[in-house]
Amino acid sequence: MSEEKLAQMPEDVSHEEALPEETLPEETLPEETLPEETLPEEASPEDVSPEDVSPEDVSPVSENVAEDCQVHITPCPGCGLLLEGDLSFCPKCGTKIIHDNINDKIDAYNSALENKKQKKSVIKVIVGVVLGAMLVAGGILGVNYYYQQKEIQRQEEIARQKKAVYDYAMLAQEYCNRLNEIFTDLSQLDGAWNIINNTNGSSNYYYNYYYYSTRDALIRYVENSFSTQIYNINAAYDALDNYYQEINNTVPDDENARKIKEMIGEIHTAYRELYNNIIVSQNGNNTHAIANMYSKVTDLEMVINNVKIEYQE
Repeated sequence: MSEEKLAQMPEDVSHEEALPEETLPEETLPEETLPEETLPEEASPEDVSPEDVSPEDVSPVSENVAEDCQVHITPCPGCGLLLEGDLSFCPKCGTKIIHDNINDKIDAYNSALENKKQKKSVIKVIVGVVLGAMLVAGGILGVNYYYQQKEIQRQEEIARQKKAVYDYAMLAQEYCNRLNEIFTDLSQLDGAWNIINNTNGSSNYYYNYYYYSTRDALIRYVENSFSTQIYNINAAYDALDNYYQEINNTVPDDENARKIKEMIGEIHTAYRELYNNIIVSQNGNNTHAIANMYSKVTDLEMVINNVKIEYQE
């Protein structure tokens, strides 16, 4: 068509003319009567309480959940694009996609759970073994401590017993020392009485009068001359008697202590006889008795020295 003809065409004429719409007859379709299905009403969360749900109504999660899932959506680790399916590379950035298998996760979880249970079992066994060892060790330590305490008590009792015997021997030594102090006094006074008592009298009245007068004078002379010895003997008598009472009443359970007590008993009896003869009766001739008592005191001191060496702290 030439340009002139195109120019002569009216401007309001469009390139395409609107075609009349054909009116199609409406077909009347028979209405099908569908059976009404009674659908169960869905319960809202508010209508369900925890008491209405029993453990049997809850089905366990299947381990094959991966097989039930048809579409996997994985975010691209490079750009974050959500990818459907099992694409190996991101179509946007080309990052390699690594798909996690849910079964592997389940297996890994179960394996980790089993390992955790095993670790707990091992820990329980270890704790049990440690506690058992601690109990055994505690029992052994307790028994050792008990016997150690018993041994300590036994040693302390032995030490107390030894000290008691040692103190007893020292008390006996004081008795001997006090007795040794008056041996000389006893001998001197006994000699004086021996001289007076050996003076022979006579049937002559005047001589007898002179004799007895002289004897009384001699007695007074002896009493005055040996007053120190007499005082020492009298003072020692009370002291020795007190020592003897204490020694006799406080005897430790020991063989040596019993031996000391027995020897002191014999010495003290002999000492009382000497005291009565020399001080009370003013008799002489006690030299043998004094020597015998001195020998017994010497034997007693030997026993005391042995005890002091054996029981000395």
